[in-house]
Amino acid sequence: MPTARSALRPLVAEELGGGFLTALTTSSAGNAGGTTLVDTDLASWGNDAFENWWAMVTSGTNVGEWRQVTDFVGSSGTLTVAPAYTGQVASAVTYELHRYNPTQIHLALNEAIKSCYADGSLWVPVRDETLVVDNLLLNSDFETFAAGNFTNWTLAGAGASVAESTTILWHGADAAAITAGAGAAATYGQAINTTPGNVQIYRPAQRSFVFRAKVYATAASTARLQITDGTTTTSHSYHTGTDGWEDQEVTLTPGTGFATVTVRLQVAASGVAYIDASSCHVDRLSRYTIPSTIEHGPTRVSILSDRYKQNPPYVLLDGWHVEVDGATRYLVFEDTPTPGRRLRLEGKGELTAMTTEAGTTEVVVPQSRLLVLKAAEILMRRMALGASFGQAAGYRERAVDLAAQYAAEFAKPGLKMWQAVQVPARRW
Repeated sequence: MPTARSALRPLVAEELGGGFLTALTTSSAGNAGGTTLVDTDLASWGNDAFENWWAMVTSGTNVGEWRQVTDFVGSSGTLTVAPAYTGQVASAVTYELHRYNPTQIHLALNEAIKSCYADGSLWVPVRDETLVVDNLLLNSDFETFAAGNFTNWTLAGAGASVAESTTILWHGADAAAITAGAGAAATYGQAINTTPGNVQIYRPAQRSFVFRAKVYATAASTARLQITDGTTTTSHSYHTGTDGWEDQEVTLTPGTGFATVTVRLQVAASGVAYIDASSCHVDRLSRYTIPSTIEHGPTRVSILSDRYKQNPPYVLLDGWHVEVDGATRYLVFEDTPTPGRRLRLEGKGELTAMTTEAGTTEVVVPQSRLLVLKAAEILMRRMALGASFGQAAGYRERAVDLAAQYAAEFAKPGLKMWQAVQVPARRW
């Protein structure tokens, strides 16, 4: 269960050595200009007790706003702030009082997320299953949909339309749903540029292009796969209309002088069909661009044991390494795995940064304490930079103490997050 920023903030404030009050509630409305909060429960505090503190509203119209306290009158429990809130602070509104600016606490929490990832204490497991062995297609799983279309795919045919399908699908979160117009067949395809250097194909002419996909239709003679070089077109037989997914495969060996091979789903006029889990290969590829979802790693690589089943197990692969060329990272195999099989890449990534009051990050007790201690340490070191000599020494001393607490917590069994380790496995 993720933890909200609102829950982490008071924990950081506590580690800073006090100077915060939470779960406060205004007893009456402040002034119309939004420059005061009134809470008679603060009457026991002396005048100016909260001067230069920060008042953060946690409910009502001004939720999430924080302002610096410029004056406090103990007898009436009135806090004056500057600048004014965006509106009058009503009665029965919850708020917090902090000695340290909540903005600085929030920034420290997000910086702590990066720091804890760097030292290996806190991270989230990341999994990507978009790569298919030898696949030349982009967005082949139909997972990226924007501006009414799946990225890298083209719709053709009068009156045709494409939509996301989140219920009828084979893999991932989406499939493409194609509806043909009443007067003409529709096609939904992708062109593969075979110019040398664009794809890793050695002498593409006279080599066989194999296009595979899962196709779904509820009526016979409605949908089929096609592959064409602009001159020759190969078509699969039509889907049987069994209201289920069928595996279709078409092969084309282009002649010389072609530049593009296009793969597509053809849908008969007025028909509706779905396509998912597509791939097209021509040669054994050994080098793949690592998806951006895997920011670090991968730490493990697995391959689908059976491409014909919907949820078969994955088995570990060995004989791979990572190469870096500038900003691009590649997964390189010593021996290319079986074509058409889906790969699973596992790695680790940073916790989610929190940018709003309701924002959450993927920590729970006891790991959340690591994040809190690191954030408090970061804030103390930051405060020392702009403080007077005497104050700076106190901030640095507190930072050293927090760092020692962090190290002690980090060393405890069960606090450091577990990481999957690659082990030798059979080749596929």
